[in-house]
Amino acid sequence: MARLVDSTDAGGVTTTYEIDEDGNVLVKRSQVLAEHFAANRQAYNAFSLSDRARDIWRMASIPAVIVEKWLNEDGINVFRKSDAERVRRKLNDPEWRWLRTAPGKL
Repeated sequence: MARLVDSTDAGGVTTTYEIDEDGNVLVKRSQVLAEHFAANRQAYNAFSLSDRARDIWRMASIPAVIVEKWLNEDGINVFRKSDAERVRRKLNDPEWRWLRTAPGKL
């Protein structure tokens, strides 16, 4: 049974620090994503072709815990230009469609 040491909340991301029976420190991060996904869905549904007339438009919104998950599990750093193609593939994958804020392919 892990023992809770501390818990912090910054920017909607809750970080919990625990110590397990062997003395290992466990760091867990969580974020409530329902509102984020609802906002993404609303932006997606409100997108119009006139939005494409602008030079830049938002195609996705990625929550902090997903950014961290991709970095830890797949080695994808969304802030590194050399990983842009891998991020594009993730965002075009139907599994991650709830991150999209506009239709179309990246």
